[in-house]
Amino acid sequence: MVAIIATSFVQYGFAQTDHANHQTQAVALLPLYYNIKDALVSGDAKLAASKSQEFVKAVNSTD
Repeated sequence: MVAIIATSFVQYGFAQTDHANHQTQAVALLPLYYNIKDALVSGDAKLAASKSQEFVKAVNSTD
């Protein structure tokens, strides 16, 4: 009985309760990543650098 209770507390302690928030943040970063990729594919280094700065700012503002 003690083992079952201890197991439930351990599982609750290691659970990812804020998974939806992280997924939302990752989805928000995807268009910024594609902007960098598109600029690199087109060979526009200045645009790629600019979009990279936007991406870094967005990553730094996430949890």
